[in-house]
Amino acid sequence: MKAILKDKQEPGLAYGEHPVRDLKPHEVLLQVYTAAICGTDILIYHWHPLIRDFIKDPPFIPGHECGAVIAELGSEVRGFSVGDRVAVETHLPCGKCYQCHTGEQHICRDMVLFGHNFNGCFAEFTVVPQQILFKIDDALSLERAALLEPMGASFQGVEKAQVAGDSVAVIGAGPIGLFAIYLARKMGAARVIAIDINSFRLDLARELGADTVFDPQQSNVAEEILALTDGDGVGRIIDAAGANEPLSDSFSYLRKGGRLILVGNPKQDLVIKNPMVSLVQKEITIKGVHGRRMFDTWEKTQNFLLDKTLPLELFVSHEFAMTDYDKAFAEIDSGRTSKVMLRNKHE
Repeated sequence: MKAILKDKQEPGLAYGEHPVRDLKPHEVLLQVYTAAICGTDILIYHWHPLIRDFIKDPPFIPGHECGAVIAELGSEVRGFSVGDRVAVETHLPCGKCYQCHTGEQHICRDMVLFGHNFNGCFAEFTVVPQQILFKIDDALSLERAALLEPMGASFQGVEKAQVAGDSVAVIGAGPIGLFAIYLARKMGAARVIAIDINSFRLDLARELGADTVFDPQQSNVAEEILALTDGDGVGRIIDAAGANEPLSDSFSYLRKGGRLILVGNPKQDLVIKNPMVSLVQKEITIKGVHGRRMFDTWEKTQNFLLDKTLPLELFVSHEFAMTDYDKAFAEIDSGRTSKVMLRNKHE
């Protein structure tokens, strides 16, 4: 088969032949139609130091957000058939640890990751354990199916934030932040504020339901939000950026008794200024989000993707053939994209 390969421990990827390995009893062979590019795929492409410690040594195939069709079944696969249309959960739980035994498979102690620790979906075909397959609704397109994984992470964040009737600030208007903005509005937030330094993405945030947008390079976000809220601050903050300075600053405009939900991945130690005032006296709640609950989040997220009013063109800004992956990553580096999709051409 043809595949996009991380073939060397250096920036860049390659496109070429890669063997399709034999199936184990509980595995399936998927024919990949669509694959979306994630932030971690960008780090892999550029061979960023932050990514090197937890991914498979080259050569391997990245990619973990996809819409695919089952082409072949392992001998012990049950509940699926050749021709079923599916998406794939990135987290492969061990099934044996405390978390797996208590309904928290998505934060399994010994999990491995599709497209990170074993070959992913930037290819014509991929081999996946049955355990992480999600059969999609007949009405859901394979393009939208590739959004289930990233949108699911945002959904879990918005769900944990309990946004209904409250004010929400979303830090970061990349794909995960844009999903969070859209979902927060759909799930009943009274006011949605978007924060980013990218004007293109702030424009998208407005179209997806943000009432107000702020660029921290152009204004003092804390002062502006406190002025908007009569000095109270916002009741909910969803961090979808993982950028330390805006995250650290957010404690100053989170309302007493508010909730901070961490969906982004901070790249450095988080500094909390005056924690006695920012944490203890405010009695705030901080929650982390790691992916999607299996498969509760998937079912709920699919309902939003099935909504015909969902503006897909705002979430997926560009599509490229799998062979044009270099153009796709260059477009992402320009800063003028939301989600970028790769496609295979199948007869």
